[in-house]
Amino acid sequence: MPISRCILRRRGNRDRCHELPERSNIPGRFRIAISLPLKNCASEIDRFDVLVRGRIITFPRLTWYSLRIRQPQKKAFLERYLQEVRRKSTISLATIWGVPSPAGREKQTSNLGKCDCIMYDIIGDIHGHADELSELLGNLGYDRQSGYYAHPLRTAVFVGDFIDRGPQIREVLQIVRPMVEAGSARAVMGNHEFNAIAWSTLHPTENHRYLREHTEKNNGQFAATWTQLSTDELASAIDWFRTLPMWLALEGINVVHACWQPSHQETITAALKQYGGVTTDFMVEATNQGSDLYLAVDDVLKGKEFPLPEGITYRDKDGNLRTNVRVRWFESPEGKSLRDYALPPAPLAPDTPLSESMVDTRAIYAADAPPVFLGHYWLWSDHPTRLATNVACVDYSVAKDGILCAYRWNGEQEIVDKNFLWVASRS
Repeated sequence: MPISRCILRRRGNRDRCHELPERSNIPGRFRIAISLPLKNCASEIDRFDVLVRGRIITFPRLTWYSLRIRQPQKKAFLERYLQEVRRKSTISLATIWGVPSPAGREKQTSNLGKCDCIMYDIIGDIHGHADELSELLGNLGYDRQSGYYAHPLRTAVFVGDFIDRGPQIREVLQIVRPMVEAGSARAVMGNHEFNAIAWSTLHPTENHRYLREHTEKNNGQFAATWTQLSTDELASAIDWFRTLPMWLALEGINVVHACWQPSHQETITAALKQYGGVTTDFMVEATNQGSDLYLAVDDVLKGKEFPLPEGITYRDKDGNLRTNVRVRWFESPEGKSLRDYALPPAPLAPDTPLSESMVDTRAIYAADAPPVFLGHYWLWSDHPTRLATNVACVDYSVAKDGILCAYRWNGEQEIVDKNFLWVASRS
């Protein structure tokens, strides 16, 4: 609900800010602020009760302490964030309630941290494991209020793959989607969301043919989703998946499900503009194996792959026979063997140098580029580690008895392993 005006009224020797809503009472999360002597006041809030634009409200640190005494029922709530502002002479309203809706989040600044940017918690592939997600969000300091999880200081970023495999797909969507719609989280599309759209979309000119064939293999991968969701729930989820971006270039970090490659992003952006989003026509071209869009989407959402030598195969986590391996696209392949270059490691791959025809440097991620966060790769470790100084994967196989992983980004340009947090799979 937008606020019509924001008035500073003097009472005695102190200015107090009175925000005047057009059609409702002041949102609950702003009520504490009304009792504070304030220096500046935000000019508008959106319907999710978060700041959209205007100066961040600040107030003296001493007022923070006096408020704890005058309102003991809020003492625990206030003390929760005290250490994060202990060294500050003033405290931002963003310190307590968070910052703007999606339209303005990237440009909003905070008084806290190592840089003037929003702090992000990047969360890995969930695959229908809602209990683990709830536990992880709780450990990260997110509270479920007004129907969605939110953090007063930070924004969650999901790397995709919410569905398939796990037993709580409906519950995962009931957590993630409201967070994204409320502005307390951002999300990118994973290959499983893309596959779900294709599986559910009939070809417009070829009767009874779906863009993702309903084969035994494809049906098996999608079975957990379409059996757990009702017809209406599945249709609603597919509509939402179509709205998800395939990557995010945020302030200070990049996020993509599998591979960050600007040339592919240009191809996808042009197609989205041409077709007006992830429409049926877009999906027809994106699932046509002879098109540039197919190659772009396939790499961005499924990762770059190299072929194994003839006669060498392996079975993936689902038991499917594979003749290609995913590779460490962010590093130069020069001088490496396919075994060295595989991601995750492929012990069966040959230990001979890659041929010149395989060496493609277009996707190499520059060492001075912002940190990029990925999912997708089904890594396996009890203690996650970075892939490069500015590359991190947060998919650690929660759906295969691994862990649900997050990285807590605080403005650093070099990824540090101590910022990984995780919870064990309960399956």
